[in-house]
Amino acid sequence: MAELAIALLLLTILFAMVAPILETITNTNTYVTDTYHNENQLLPVSTNFQKLIRSVVSPAPTLLTTSPPVPAFGVYQQTSPYGITTPSPTTIISSNAVTFFTNVGNANGPARVVAQLVGTTFTARITYPNSNTCPRSPPYSTVCVYPAVQQNLITVNSVVNASLGQPVFTYYLSDGTTVTTPTATFATCLPASTTLPATTTCPASQIESINVDLKVNSDPAHSSQADDQTVIYRLSPTSQLFDPTAG
Repeated sequence: MAELAIALLLLTILFAMVAPILETITNTNTYVTDTYHNENQLLPVSTNFQKLIRSVVSPAPTLLTTSPPVPAFGVYQQTSPYGITTPSPTTIISSNAVTFFTNVGNANGPARVVAQLVGTTFTARITYPNSNTCPRSPPYSTVCVYPAVQQNLITVNSVVNASLGQPVFTYYLSDGTTVTTPTATFATCLPASTTLPATTTCPASQIESINVDLKVNSDPAHSSQADDQTVIYRLSPTSQLFDPTAG
């Protein structure tokens, strides 16, 4: 009986040792798997999306001296000397959404990208202009026309920025200003004043860089959050100016 008691005691000790070891292995495996899953979702943001922002370009020139500039970020209503009116803003530039135009080498002209966080899903969608609509040579009598259909480029799920109270986008202007209220700051784009420089009338045309910060956690129970945070600059101080050859 003594031998049986000793055997049972050793077996009990063994089970007591194995249980936490198995739990540790299982938790570690889950943590590593979730971390890889979160990081994999962020890879397109740290590669393709950054490239799109670096290549931003205005889709049209300033049509009149009394017209507002046509910035690479945002869509603002503007009337040309030929009576052509561009649409009202499609997306207000905000902490969690931005519309911009970028040179992707498309034969028809600059592409339009709409990136936004809705709930816990971040998406970036691209639209290519219709042929023969973008301005190519002076006198500029056309504006780019984009179809309603958008092509999805990037989808990131389980984004936790909203629950943490942290913005996806932070904007920095060429004069060194950090924009704290983007919706209000970029609400309008006015023509250059005769007494004030254009930097005071169209802040969207002065965006020099954007901090993109996405935090993803597909399994909050295991604290496997992944974070991609990068300040992305335009290619040069003049790269976002209108270029009729940009595609």
